[in-house]
Amino acid sequence: MSKCTIYQACKLSLLLLVSVNGVAETLTLQPNCVAAQQAVVSHGGNMVSGETPLSLLTFNTDSSGCISDYNRLKHLLNQQIWPEKNTIQSQNLLNAFQYDFSQYQPLSENYQIHTELAPSPYNNDTLLLLINIKQSDKATEPAKQGLAYLQAKLRFNPRLITEYRLIGFERNYGNPVNKQMSKGHARLQAQSSGQYSALYELRIDDSAAYKSPAHKPSAQQRFSADNLATLSLHDMRITSQQALLGQFDIDIAQQDKFFQQASDEFRFAAAVAGLGQLINQSNYVHGFDYHELVNIALDAKGADSQGERSEFIALVKQAMLVSVTNNVGIKKPHQRQAYPMPQPIYDTPPKQGSIIGKAIFN
Repeated sequence: MSKCTIYQACKLSLLLLVSVNGVAETLTLQPNCVAAQQAVVSHGGNMVSGETPLSLLTFNTDSSGCISDYNRLKHLLNQQIWPEKNTIQSQNLLNAFQYDFSQYQPLSENYQIHTELAPSPYNNDTLLLLINIKQSDKATEPAKQGLAYLQAKLRFNPRLITEYRLIGFERNYGNPVNKQMSKGHARLQAQSSGQYSALYELRIDDSAAYKSPAHKPSAQQRFSADNLATLSLHDMRITSQQALLGQFDIDIAQQDKFFQQASDEFRFAAAVAGLGQLINQSNYVHGFDYHELVNIALDAKGADSQGERSEFIALVKQAMLVSVTNNVGIKKPHQRQAYPMPQPIYDTPPKQGSIIGKAIFN
């Protein structure tokens, strides 16, 4: 697994959140120390910033786990019971549904990818990136059985991205790391739909000119001006160089100007993930509520031949009512409890005297 280093420059002890294979770990760093950790994986829904931050996304969520979270939510709301915070994972709700995007591009011999980028409905100043990876029509049998063993590595372009967060994985927030999962054991079965979806919320660098940091002059040279991120797909069952199945450059030129211009599948996926964040009272959702969620889902329902999306819309309306009866309100931004924020991630250590955030590395 690729590694990077988290450097901590604060004078006070700090709680950092890292995670391995989707399982979060809270790490306490003492003053004036430098700690090396594996690249941030899933990162419990936190915003991550830094020089070319790397995100590792494992596809170890099976269909039964997704459906069980969705069914558990329906059962609780039918009983007029509000779920305990972070017991329902947004990425499980997201992957409880199958998405049928019209334009896929080849990622490898056995897998194909669809990406879509549009303004986020959750906040006014962020973008939402959807990644959907599924088996190709001619996928081999080992590939069909191997979806749960895939790992996608995303490296974001520092010219364009200042912060990102992978939406979901709330249940693992603050839990001890699962050593079995971190070693690749106890993998879950692949989804019956043969696809996996992920949503990233991104903050774009609006500055006119990008200045390369002194400690990392080559960071921006790995990206073209329009390259939002580079995704590489790996089979974690293979230890040799053949584990790399394919790479794909995500272009910022695909960005829709307005959220309403995105595809029905994209907007419905955003609505599903939005429900998970509202249920868990996410501190990163500022411009979003149940009324907005219902409107998005209704507008993106499409043909809905199986009635699954209509059922979801009814569930959202039920959640809105149960939230009122259980006195679960959406707190204003200044009233919310802030998540611990990871420090910037660097491939090489900053030079002494370099400014990191509001502190100086020495």
